[in-house]
This record gives sequence, structure tokens and C-alpha cells, in this order.
Amino acid sequence: MSRFIPILLFLIFFGSYCSSAQTTDDDTFTIIDQEPEVEVEPVDPLDVYRNREATNLSKHNSGGSNSITLLSSSKPEVETKQNSDITLTIPAGAQTPISCNITEKDILVGQELLSHINNLASSKNISSYKIHKYKTELAGDIIHMNYIFDSYDKENKFGNYKLSILHKPGLGAVICVHDEAGYYNTFRKVVDSLARSEFLKKKFSQFGTYKTKKIFLVHLNGKSIGYFEAYTFYESSDLLLNITNSVETVPVNETKFVVRERKNIAYVSSVSGELLNQQSTGFENGKPNDSLTITKLDKGKYKVKGTSNKKAVQAELYTEFPVIDSETALTRIIRNYKKGIREKVIYSEFLSPYPTRFSKSELFLISENKGRYKLNYKSSFGMNMYLEADLTGTLKISMLVNNIEIEINRVFYKKKK
Repeated sequence: MSRFIPILLFLIFFGSYCSSAQTTDDDTFTIIDQEPEVEVEPVDPLDVYRNREATNLSKHNSGGSNSITLLSSSKPEVETKQNSDITLTIPAGAQTPISCNITEKDILVGQELLSHINNLASSKNISSYKIHKYKTELAGDIIHMNYIFDSYDKENKFGNYKLSILHKPGLGAVICVHDEAGYYNTFRKVVDSLARSEFLKKKFSQFGTYKTKKIFLVHLNGKSIGYFEAYTFYESSDLLLNITNSVETVPVNETKFVVRERKNIAYVSSVSGELLNQQSTGFENGKPNDSLTITKLDKGKYKVKGTSNKKAVQAELYTEFPVIDSETALTRIIRNYKKGIREKVIYSEFLSPYPTRFSKSELFLISENKGRYKLNYKSSFGMNMYLEADLTGTLKISMLVNNIEIEINRVFYKKKK
């Protein structure tokens, strides 16, 4: 559970501040559900622009050395730059084409999103803008985070700025934009086809040696606002490497987001699942928030060093319980349940928000139905949540705090032989 706790704490804290972020539409994030109005609301005249969509999309190939096949209204154009970035110009049935930049540079979603927002805020052509809607989606095994902003120019003319960020931590990213009113679904369909293209599959195939890959979508009050991606690799017969990345974006008002990201690299024993070494780095709005390394020195003894909330941290931690994560505890519970043993697993976790002490965590089985298990998790830091799982691991995490409903759902799983 140590993988998910920073996400949950972030959502609990910032979720309570987000009721002022008003957005619309089915795909839109709404923090507090409003009581339905009795009166019939008038038709929004802007829907004439918002509902415009392309009707002539089909698969086209760009040709050339960097050949890409994707949905478009005609042949897309590809330009390869000196820094190896690739620029795509995609006709999509609108006056303005969709523009995408494919880079091998590792980006921070927060930096990228805030850069685009700052450009909107400082544009001489735009008098005002606000968040219209946003959604995190899965295309194959690639996540794309979509953002749409309403804007008005100096003559009060309505427009939309659409942004999609496809992020593969450590490998690169794809940034797509479209600056024209409407064409919401058109934009999403084109980005989705690019994410599923053979070109990107080959481009982002470096992590193809993993043992297992899992992707979770993070939901706040029913709306997808981020993701969690986990890879496990065999390093040797007795050593596993776990790499995890997470991103969450939460609006704090009509024009601003808070973006939290975390990159985590952990070496664990393949026999006991016990933590041997972990490096964790957190970012908020594209700026480092914490950077911590924890290393096992001896049985029950660890050393932690780094920074947390811009303050230096250096300490030795002690525990009488094994330092494992919830997936290891979960595996143990299911294995013993199949042997007729029903037990509660007590273990320690290192949680980056609390770098100077371990959490005492408990996981126990509530029920089992046709191979699907329901469990309860509690920690000494006051976390209380429910898990659903099967033999492949966690499927769902749910938590309700101060009328804030948090769910983390697994949407992708693959295990290689």
C-alpha cells in the first residue's frame, strides 16, 4: 500500500479545496454533486461551437522514414527535428490541424501543463480562459491525460484550447494541441489512434523486458484525474526491481491545477518481498517536493536520507515487523487462505510523507467470492481503506473521507513468462 498512500493523502488534502472548480459535460470533473434543478435549463448558445465534430476521419499513413498511421481527414505531415523530436501536423476536419510533438526527453506533466496554462494566461489575443473539462484515459497500454479550456479573445469570440499529454516516464512523451472551438471527440479519437499506433509501440518499447506491468486509473468522486503505473523486473534469482510512476491533477479553481507526480525505484527480495533499497522522488507543479533514499542496514534496521518538504532528512529507523508492501502481504493472505489458514498480516511500510518513522500496517481478509477477495487495510497513520483483489494482485482500492470518494482501479495487467 506504500505505493498508493502518497496519492491518497494528496487527494484527501486537495480534494477538500476543489469545490470551486466548476466544469461541465459528462467527462468533466465535478467535486460536489449538485441537486438537480426542477426548471429546464436554457440551451447554451456555445453548444453550437462545442458540438462541432469531424465526420470524415479514416486511417492515413504519413509515409517517409518515420511512417505513422493514424486517424485523420487526410495525409498527416511528419517533420523530424535535429534534436530527434518529431512534429506531427494532423488534418482532422477542422480549419486548424492538430499538432503533436513526440519527444524522447523525460518530461514532468506538471511543468508541461502549467506551461500551456501560462501561455493562455499571458496571450495577448486571449482576454479570459477557464478549465472546461479534463479526463485521464487509457489507449492500449498508454495513458493520455486530456485537458480542454474555454477561452475568449479581445472581441469576445469563443474558442477552445485542447491539450493531451501522453507520458511514458523514462522514455519520452507526446504532446498534442488543437486551438479551435469544438471538435472535442475528434481530438480524443485522433490522440487515441496515435497512442495505439505501431510507431509509438516501437518508440516506447524499452520497458518490454518487464515481468509484470500494471496500470491503475485514479478517481476522485467518480472522475478520472490521474494514473499509477507499476513495472516489476527480475534482476537476479533473489532480487526484484519495482519501478512505479504516478500523476494526479486536481483543479483548485476555474483556471489552475495542482499536479502531483512521483517516481519510485525499489529493490526487494524475491524470496521474502522485503524492501532492500528504495529511491523516491516527488514533484508538485513540476518542482521537486521530496527526494528520499531508504536502505536496509540489518534485520529491522534501515537508514533514510534526503529531503522532505525542502528540509534535510537523515535518520535510522527500526521495526519489529517485515518492511513489505501490500501486494506481498496480499499474496501471503491469499496463499494461506487456500491452505485453510485465515490470518491478518502485520507489517511495516515506509511512506514518503512520514520519512522518520515506519507505518505499522494491517491487512486482513473480509470475504472471498469466486476467486475475488475483499480486504481491509489499516495503518498506524490513520488510513483505513478497502481492497478488492485476485491472484494477480490488487484490482481496486476504495476510501471515503469527509465526503471525498477516492477509488484506484486497475485497468491494465500483463505478465510475461
